[in-house]
Amino acid sequence: MPEDIYLSRSSADEFIAKLALYLGVKALIFQSLSTMIPRFLQKLTIGLIAATIPMLPLPQLVFAQTTRISDLQSPRAITIAGRVQSIIGNKFILNDGTGDIIVDAGPRWWQDINLSMGEQVTVTGELSKKGDEFNAFSITRATGSVIEIRSPQGPPPWAGGRNRVPRPKK
Repeated sequence: MPEDIYLSRSSADEFIAKLALYLGVKALIFQSLSTMIPRFLQKLTIGLIAATIPMLPLPQLVFAQTTRISDLQSPRAITIAGRVQSIIGNKFILNDGTGDIIVDAGPRWWQDINLSMGEQVTVTGELSKKGDEFNAFSITRATGSVIEIRSPQGPPPWAGGRNRVPRPKK
């Protein structure tokens, strides 16, 4: 049989006192840690977020260039050149070796442009508002002859239909 261990009253009181002190200190430390750890973790998280933000890719801000009112002008015409790939009415596909674009030379009832497939032309005009077509102001053939389509200022003369303005004389 194992030997029973007996503590004297004074040593038992001393043991209990030491145990209570030990447990009390542990409780005090635990209580302090339980309030300190969340604060520490919160500060650590904020610090990590703050350190990470400069490394995140942020979109480049693009600021619109402003124009002084005294410098306002009508939009300038753009000139493109290439070979006619296909023709449907007064619209044709122009290829410059880097890409294709549909060129709109106005309605046939306004003026028939009579281009040929494979013909080399230079077109002056503007990109449509949708950006999918090029609106022609004039077309210059390889021979140097110019087909005037419309003025770069204002809407095209055919915008109001057949009855808006007289057709150009042939």
